[in-house]
Amino acid sequence: MVNEEKTRIMIKIAQYETDLGEKVINEGSCYKKDYIRSHMLSAMFNFSTAYILILVLAALYNIDYIFLNFVTINYVKLFFEIFVPYFLLIMFCAIIS
Repeated sequence: MVNEEKTRIMIKIAQYETDLGEKVINEGSCYKKDYIRSHMLSAMFNFSTAYILILVLAALYNIDYIFLNFVTINYVKLFFEIFVPYFLLIMFCAIIS
């Protein structure tokens, strides 16, 4: 004979797994270090995407200056002005997250 109390418990567990339990089960399947690493990589990827979008917007805003002075721009200085702050900020972002 089927025990009604156990059936109710099994139904509640099944509802929990379909609603919220799948996320909890997936998070519990990896180690804490892997979970932290995945969130750090996600934060760094999001930060990099935002930084690239800001650079593209700045380049589009100054497109006239870029086209007029294409030959005279010091690209080595520009490289360091763009990527040194990026690497410093990405390190700061990695430390925070």
